[in-house]
Amino acid sequence: MTQPCTARDANPEAAGLDRAGRIETRGIDVVPDSERHGSPRELFAIWAAPNVSYLSFVVGAALILMGLSLVESVVVIIAGNLLWIITGFISVSGPVAGTTGSVVSRAMYGVLGNKVVITVTGWLISALYLALNWSAASVAGIGLAKQIGLPDSAALDAVVICAIAAATVLIAIYGHATIVRLYTALTVLLTIVFLVISALVLGRTDWSYAPAPFGIGVA
Repeated sequence: MTQPCTARDANPEAAGLDRAGRIETRGIDVVPDSERHGSPRELFAIWAAPNVSYLSFVVGAALILMGLSLVESVVVIIAGNLLWIITGFISVSGPVAGTTGSVVSRAMYGVLGNKVVITVTGWLISALYLALNWSAASVAGIGLAKQIGLPDSAALDAVVICAIAAATVLIAIYGHATIVRLYTALTVLLTIVFLVISALVLGRTDWSYAPAPFGIGVA
């Protein structure tokens, strides 16, 4: 679904077929030079929105619950994010080759070997990440529904979960340009929500909390 981008044109709608509201037509085929576009400003929202998600609170809290101290958790988070620099260096192959990274990596691993790599790094990791996000979004959506007075029922839970799944799939079908357009507004909204939640969480944080060491209390 994702098109390789260059700074050839900062306006995504100037690139022919790639327009918001149109079904994505590109797959792993080579994108002609005339249709390649993109700029750091255009791609900023796509990368920013996932990083201001409330799921970040869950991941951060998990480190503490696993037994790390606050300082150790911060170090792990910083180290993990620094590894994305490698992704930045590798990504330059996309605009040059004119196709997706999953195809470019065939040059390194071969066609058959690349299938194994994509199964692990592509399908499996993406499926797990999608499952985490769907779960977190569903929990938040169900909680919000209850807050506005809707009855607590299995039917309501099913409607919320299906609505989130349908919206995710529909946006993917409409592709890159639609995602860029939606994520610009979504980034602003999520940033506001993230800051509000951060203030509420920090205001109620027990800075002296320390989880019990592993093995204590276990028969």
